[in-house]
Amino acid sequence: MAYQLETPKPLSSIYLARGVDEVDEYRPWFTGDVFQVKNSSDMMIMLQHPCSLRIDGSVLEERLLMAQITIGKNHRSDWNKHAFAEMPLPELIEGDDTKYVVSFRHLELVESETFGDGSSRIATLSSHGINLLLQRWIFQNSRVIVPTMTYEEQISGPYNEADLEAEWLSELDGTQQGTSTTFHQWIRESPDGSDIRRQAMLEDPQQRAFVRREMIQEIDRLIDSSG
Repeated sequence: MAYQLETPKPLSSIYLARGVDEVDEYRPWFTGDVFQVKNSSDMMIMLQHPCSLRIDGSVLEERLLMAQITIGKNHRSDWNKHAFAEMPLPELIEGDDTKYVVSFRHLELVESETFGDGSSRIATLSSHGINLLLQRWIFQNSRVIVPTMTYEEQISGPYNEADLEAEWLSELDGTQQGTSTTFHQWIRESPDGSDIRRQAMLEDPQQRAFVRREMIQEIDRLIDSSG
């Protein structure tokens, strides 16, 4: 079966959030996050798989692979016919019709500590948007088209984990337990009656609601114990 590079419909479905006010400050850095570089008009996007961004879940790697966001000539309506070395970012900035694209030809290893000091995260991609980014990035390097649903199988667990971590940090903000380290200690434990870590359970769509329910109960317990 011959696959093609896929086109999102609607185009805006590639975004989870756009604009500093809309992006969840508690959500951990993730594949497909778009940053405004400090003291510059330049923008960059995170390329690495979420599991390769961090050591032990909570500490960012010293260097992170990012691609520059540039201005393209146009956005093809059929993304399979768009330049392979790019991914369109339609409507990246609301009210701005500039044809922004991810340029896979302009890559950079950035120092995570330095980059995070002053750069602003201005957009996060939806899971579909991340899958499209990875599809085009891998195709640019291998000329192999992998269906986005295959990426979804690999991304959905970490993506849902990022959602849970954002909720954990938001609800426990200002408490001793409101840290990424504490969250990752909890998510890597097994619930009572199971020998499977909660983190691994998130890879199964049937178990995600259970893990989230357990987390809500744990957050309530921690709030009660600290109050």
